[in-house]
Amino acid sequence: MTIQTMAEKVQELESRPPPGPPTPKEEELLAMSEELERERCTLQQERRQVEEDRNQLAEDEQSMTQQMREMEVQMAKERADMARQKTELHRIEESLGKSLIALYHGRIKYPELKNRAS
Repeated sequence: MTIQTMAEKVQELESRPPPGPPTPKEEELLAMSEELERERCTLQQERRQVEEDRNQLAEDEQSMTQQMREMEVQMAKERADMARQKTELHRIEESLGKSLIALYHGRIKYPELKNRAS
């Protein structure tokens, strides 16, 4: 389209008489088209929200997976510490047992020595 033909179309549109009030049918069509546009906007917002929710769920899942891995590592360390402590406690128990046995072992009863000075 050339500039001259565009100018002619603009002039033609400007020379038309202004439209009268819309007919009931036109009003209904306008109302329906506005409602459709609102629905379209709402659906777009819902789609965006669904995508945001999906992305958030994916991030949460990754975070939870990482936390689970860290917990597993921490639990493994704690199990190793508990095993080491149990071994240490067992050694202490054995040592105390041997000490008590040595302390209270059966003694030979010797006859009392009479005082030689008397």
